[in-house]
Amino acid sequence: MHILIDCEPQDKSGQESILDHLGRMLHSGTGSDPKFILKGEEILVHSFVLQGGTSPVLAAMFEHDMTESSSRTVEDIEPKVFRQLLSYVYTQATPPI
Repeated sequence: MHILIDCEPQDKSGQESILDHLGRMLHSGTGSDPKFILKGEEILVHSFVLQGGTSPVLAAMFEHDMTESSSRTVEDIEPKVFRQLLSYVYTQATPPI
């Protein structure tokens, strides 16, 4: 048995791509594990997405012996900017600024 997984955005017949699903997971927080606390605002994320390689810096935060990997929080990033970065990491699309 072979299973084909198409990760390209779909623009035909209303089908959704895996990136659409990841974007919904980001916005809903479903299945999230680490959290970022940014200026008092909690943002839920998924380590499997961050470790996926889109951002080597985010991946390293949770793969190596860094403060963030043990505390599971980061406190020194502007929330609005970080949400835009996460949107790109999850969906490969840039949100309007």
